[in-house]
Amino acid sequence: MFPSSVSVTGHLKNLHRYHAGISRAGGARFWFHGLRNAFITVAERDLMLPRPLTKRLSRRSVYRLIHR
Repeated sequence: MFPSSVSVTGHLKNLHRYHAGISRAGGARFWFHGLRNAFITVAERDLMLPRPLTKRLSRRSVYRLIHR
């Protein structure tokens, strides 16, 4: 969900170190999980993307959704 061109895995690691700076800049407490939830909401409601696609894009397991 958070790509990085300098990381070996291709994604940001140790995201907790960014929390304080983002929270200060935004004037409110910030959670990366909340950002993922906002992405899913916009993708499904505003862009009308199908749920399985938004779950894949947000790295949530489609298997868990189908087999609940």
